[in-house]
Amino acid sequence: MTVKYVSGYLTAPAMSPSGWMRVKSMLFVRVETDDGFIGWGECYTLAHREQAMLYLLESLGAVLVGHDADDVAGFVSRVQLQIAEQRPGIDLYCVMSGLEMALWDIRGKRMGKPVYELLGGERRSHRLYLNCWSNLPISIDDMLHKIERARERRVDAFKLYPFVFTDDWREAAELLTELRSTIGDEVDIMIDCSRKLDESRSIEFCRAVESARLYWFEEPVSSRDAVSLSNIRRQITTPLVSGESVCGLVEFRTLLHLEAVDIINPDVACCGGIAELTQIAQLASEQAVEVSPHNYNSMLIGLAASVQVANALPGKLILEYFEDHVALGQAFGACDISLDNGSVLSGNTPGLGVHIEEHKLRELASRVIDV
Repeated sequence: MTVKYVSGYLTAPAMSPSGWMRVKSMLFVRVETDDGFIGWGECYTLAHREQAMLYLLESLGAVLVGHDADDVAGFVSRVQLQIAEQRPGIDLYCVMSGLEMALWDIRGKRMGKPVYELLGGERRSHRLYLNCWSNLPISIDDMLHKIERARERRVDAFKLYPFVFTDDWREAAELLTELRSTIGDEVDIMIDCSRKLDESRSIEFCRAVESARLYWFEEPVSSRDAVSLSNIRRQITTPLVSGESVCGLVEFRTLLHLEAVDIINPDVACCGGIAELTQIAQLASEQAVEVSPHNYNSMLIGLAASVQVANALPGKLILEYFEDHVALGQAFGACDISLDNGSVLSGNTPGLGVHIEEHKLRELASRVIDV
């Protein structure tokens, strides 16, 4: 069973139906074998580098065509040796992740099993948190209204971005304290600082918002600065999170070795794919570090892959969800997952459990490549 074709579909940015945000471009990959199996994957897209990622997809697709579709590890090895010379950057990891994901989808379909069974997992429900980020001007009242509507659907965890409203960390701390008072104690609040602070201000800010009882404190500084993260973690009481743009087991090993985080949030469409995420989670578990899969992707293929891996990981997990991305996926496909009371549950469809109407995706895409 060899790979015969690889295709890529890049969508254009689009306003979400709610008007809450402008949804970024998404990059989906299709892999077809010579005996007719088709697998789908998704690559984490990087702003202003989408076209470059398409070129990378052509290169990696050429490496994949003609090889055994079941040899996932072999494909990853060839990419890292032949293309990256063992120095892969985030762009390459994102594209490799999408193709690796598609190979797992094919393997599951061929064996008649969902991917989580291939990973040794079992079907179970996972809690979701709603990401409330927006790249458009929003007010505090807008944010409160969004949370209120989600609470009606029994969503009880939210990621907020205080530096969307102000650049001043003191004002941001006051804002979070007021928000907690308004929202109440029945929900969990995560905050993402989007690498807006330095080491000393991170410590001051986190101490200033202790009364807000945060679920976690995410990326005050870059994940590349593991030393600063480690210093911050030792001086605060709120759990510290990083890892959404960290790629590969080796880079995560650095964060874990320096005891820089309480929780890691690798993204299956960025970190290297399904197998890599599983290995990263296993390493974190050995060091008593929690895992919360990041998912700034479509709520179709990327989420499906995250849930499949989550089914194979130990402990209780909370996964990321962007409600404003849903409409994009619904325009060309469906996924065998169910959402209820702020949780997600996968079905038992073989592979990733996604159904794609390719003609609709091809019409929707702003760029298409075929290898």
